[in-house]
Amino acid sequence: VPETAPNGYPVVGIYKSAFENCNNHARGIYPLTSVTLPATLRTIGDRAFFGMDGLMLAYLGETVKTIGEKSFETCDQLCAVNFPSNLESIGRRAFYACDYLHTVHIPGTVASIGNYAFSGCQALTDIYFSGTSAQWQAIELYSGNDPVNSATIHFTSPEIAVDAVNFPDPAFRAYVRENFDDDRSGWLTDEERLDTVSIYCANLGIESL
Repeated sequence: VPETAPNGYPVVGIYKSAFENCNNHARGIYPLTSVTLPATLRTIGDRAFFGMDGLMLAYLGETVKTIGEKSFETCDQLCAVNFPSNLESIGRRAFYACDYLHTVHIPGTVASIGNYAFSGCQALTDIYFSGTSAQWQAIELYSGNDPVNSATIHFTSPEIAVDAVNFPDPAFRAYVRENFDDDRSGWLTDEERLDTVSIYCANLGIESL
């Protein structure tokens, strides 16, 4: 998909049902196996790639914020999708019955995953999330997403537990919890660690860092 339309304007969205059922051998339409969307794109419309059963790879533009309802439903050969780093929402039934989709990388910017968005994705076993566990728990995950609930979630922005393993000195552990664990979650996020510019622990009974 080009970055500019014939009239010279940037392509910022894929219209509803734009490529729906584009694979039809009886009509002489042969499978499109991959699609690359431009960096100008903001939205993927409802049913945009619905029923493209030959589609195996989808490269979404880095600026896409919204994946519409049923946009890749029954793309049953789809095995890999790159989710943009600024994605905010995945629509209802967006990847419904994508049988071969086994691994997805979801950015920490995602706020909602619609009803049945990944329903029927029986091969989905691993989700890599570029945020923290607290951010993952905050996502509005609607019903019908059993494959998501049963998948292993890997946090690629790891948190550090404020516990005896990472902070064996109890006085220093208490100091870290009091001064750097801003949300009192028992974990240090990337943001909390980056906010740390100095450590002052004299006269606190700390024997080891």
